[in-house]
Amino acid sequence: MVDLLRSLFLEEPWPLIVAAFALAAVAVIIARAAGKPAYGLTAGLALIATALLAIPLSIVITTDHEQVAQRLDALMAAASNYDRAALDAVATDDLTLLGPSGTPIRQRPGLDIWVQNIAEQYNLRQHRIWTQQTTFPSDGLAITQAEIRTYTENLGAPARTWWELRWTRTPQHGWKISSMTWLRSSAGVPEPGSF
Repeated sequence: MVDLLRSLFLEEPWPLIVAAFALAAVAVIIARAAGKPAYGLTAGLALIATALLAIPLSIVITTDHEQVAQRLDALMAAASNYDRAALDAVATDDLTLLGPSGTPIRQRPGLDIWVQNIAEQYNLRQHRIWTQQTTFPSDGLAITQAEIRTYTENLGAPARTWWELRWTRTPQHGWKISSMTWLRSSAGVPEPGSF
């Protein structure tokens, strides 16, 4: 219930606003039929005012979900164009790439060189988040399950991969990615050595 209210009032208020206008119209129609149009108008305006309150709230307040989603978009842009400064802004200094079993494959700074080489080798154009879901199991930890599609000049279709991304909240810089676990690709579970 809390997640629903957070979403409706702070992240995506438009369904709430549309529903409030619809309920306001229903309240006016019912009250008018009952011979008490003032009650319907009062109830309708109260519903609309409450829903419209969500607009400034959603603008002023950025939730942890929104912050992590923004950081994920920034990570994809940094990895797509290999932008070291942008990567530093969203990743911890010890960001680790893990295989499906949790075995460390690469860690920064070597991970940065690997990402740059992959981008050049495959003529990488873009990484896009296709789906994502973030949970917050404890204070200062976020876990995102994401499907990422990678578009290259060399492949006709995007490469589809599924990841578990772990984020930690840092005091100075907000959410930073600390580990990326490659769960699988459209070709199946990655084999050892496929990194």
